[in-house]
Amino acid sequence: MPRLLSIGKDRNCKAQINERSLKKYFSAAVSPSLIGRWAKIVGLKQRKSRFNPVSFITAIIVQAGSQAKFTITSICARYAALSGQSMEVKPFHNKIKRPAVTELTGMLLKHYADLLSAKFVKPKQGSLLLNTLREHGLAVDDIEAIDGSYWHVNNKLAAIFPGARTAAKGEELRDTYDETGKLVRKTPENAQIGMQTVFSLVSGMFKTVTFTAGSADERAFVPADKKHPVLKIMDAGYVSYALLELMHKAGSYFMLRGKCNMTGKITSCFLKGKTLTDFIGKDLKEPLTRAYRPHDILDMDVTLNNGLQVRILRVWSINKGTVS
Repeated sequence: MPRLLSIGKDRNCKAQINERSLKKYFSAAVSPSLIGRWAKIVGLKQRKSRFNPVSFITAIIVQAGSQAKFTITSICARYAALSGQSMEVKPFHNKIKRPAVTELTGMLLKHYADLLSAKFVKPKQGSLLLNTLREHGLAVDDIEAIDGSYWHVNNKLAAIFPGARTAAKGEELRDTYDETGKLVRKTPENAQIGMQTVFSLVSGMFKTVTFTAGSADERAFVPADKKHPVLKIMDAGYVSYALLELMHKAGSYFMLRGKCNMTGKITSCFLKGKTLTDFIGKDLKEPLTRAYRPHDILDMDVTLNNGLQVRILRVWSINKGTVS
């Protein structure tokens, strides 16, 4: 039966992972023979051993992505079902603890990362963009795309990887009501793993990948190196005046989607190349900045509350049906 990758009532509840789908993905991206060769290289599979590395990796991934117990015993049982080989729990435990397992998993992850980079990223275009930026006066060494991705996982991991939010409802507490008369519910267990990534558009490779709890502040994983100034591209989750100032002092540039609650004084404003003096001195949050000709682009220079000067573009969002 398919195993849920996420908790039952989460927005990802339709995402399923099972033996059949994994076999399909493996065959499309990496052959069983390649995994077998890697297992021999790292010393996980001996020459005369009946050990099946493909079933082994599949058992770990499927069991981790299910709501079933994630234990050595359960992984061992799934491996036996997949490979047709019975194995006692103790020898299986000894094998899974070996550093070779970590090395094999790392090789597999690197292989998939390289495939994704080759398929979706064009390093040549990144290099051309970097050269163009340098020609226009931006002394940067790289262009970085920074983002965090999150997955709800087995709730047994909640103590190690606490989640930030979940749509699941907790169990009702018997004979316990709130001030409105509704039954009180327990706070549901919520396990969530985050992956904070820094990706180079120039090299087409990940520069850093950090695994965190879902409740971690992704802004804390943005590097700022004075020796290597870069252009950083981020979404609205990274809006922090302190972080922007830190990157500025390190000599880096940033481009990110702002938030509607950002505050600051407008020092100049342009519409199609013409100066709009009525906006000068106004706060960024004033209704006029949102209501004036919403389908046009307002190009503004703004001094934020911490004194940092930034350029802000007010644009019309087709998806949201409002300005952004």
